[in-house]
Amino acid sequence: TPVSSTTIAQAKNWVSTIDAGGGTNIEDALLLGFSLFEDNGRPQFLVFLTDGEPTVGEQDPVNIAAHASAANATGARLFAFGVGNNVNTVLLDQLAQENRGTTTYVLPGENLEVSVSSFYRKIASPVLADITLAIEGIDVFDIHPVDFPDIFRGTQLLILGRYRGEGDAQITLSGNSVGSPTSYVTNLPFPSASLEDTFLPRLWAGRKISYLLNQIRLYGESDELVDSIIALSRRYGIITPYTSFLVDADGASDEEAADAVRQTTAAPAIGATAVAGSSSLKALSEAETVQSGVEGVRIIEDRTYFYREGAWVDSEYRDQETIDIAVYSHAYFELTRLVEWIGPHLSIGEKAIIRVGELFLRIDEEGEEELSAELVALLSI
Repeated sequence: TPVSSTTIAQAKNWVSTIDAGGGTNIEDALLLGFSLFEDNGRPQFLVFLTDGEPTVGEQDPVNIAAHASAANATGARLFAFGVGNNVNTVLLDQLAQENRGTTTYVLPGENLEVSVSSFYRKIASPVLADITLAIEGIDVFDIHPVDFPDIFRGTQLLILGRYRGEGDAQITLSGNSVGSPTSYVTNLPFPSASLEDTFLPRLWAGRKISYLLNQIRLYGESDELVDSIIALSRRYGIITPYTSFLVDADGASDEEAADAVRQTTAAPAIGATAVAGSSSLKALSEAETVQSGVEGVRIIEDRTYFYREGAWVDSEYRDQETIDIAVYSHAYFELTRLVEWIGPHLSIGEKAIIRVGELFLRIDEEGEEELSAELVALLSI
């Protein structure tokens, strides 16, 4: 039905007659909503607002999500609003993810009208939908987000990934703009390595960790996912409510870290903690700047250091044998000549463990005063 002042007035009158009493039938509401769409090539959005759990009809969140996705024959985007804390965050997040939308949580005391109005202003002017990315000339992998969201006026899409090799590549971003196919093509060089923009790996890692945590929340854990989260969190110093074990005073063993991830991702799907956890993961997945100011974590260029037992320790350190260097000794200052990048890392503190290639140097009050010829040779490689 075309939108007009008459149809808007009719819709308002119809809504005003709805009785909010009774149970919450989430599945039927979604199926009815998706059934109203026709495949006409135009952007289609289903806005779903709820303040509770399913209590009528199908109540299994897994079945509700599966049935809703199957009913979405036109590829409409589902945008879910969870109002209050008595909502199933896993269900709402899964509905939004599988139908290429987003979830917004409105906490008790917050103004729902403000959230919905802000959302409407964003989606009122769609720019590009059904986005695909093609890169020719270089081998790319681990791209995030996995599914590209639609682009609206005033928003941007930040795509992060990894690549192998080097060379020039052609990048093509394609999609539908108001129903018409549109493509944007550019050519960029991909160097084998670069010391510029050292924040990018951590930005990518944040997206990757958020994706993996969400997969566990929505679909269940596996050892591979848990191990990947721990390795990435340690390597890049990404601290979330799910990986806060990294800044514990005594650190955490691999087994303890795995238990921490399992416990937090297995937390209840309903309640204030669940809403906060979902919002935290969303913020991490959409972050456009690197995390900073976390106590117990320091980032220097592309390295992450954790404060452990009075020393700043490289995130790659796993109790390997170290070469001890006395702080402020001749050997200490000789390091700056042999390893040109090490200066900022030495300035982190008088006690530190710094990785240089395959070696780990322990800077402390006691250690070597002079560098041996063998060590000089190793550091000069």
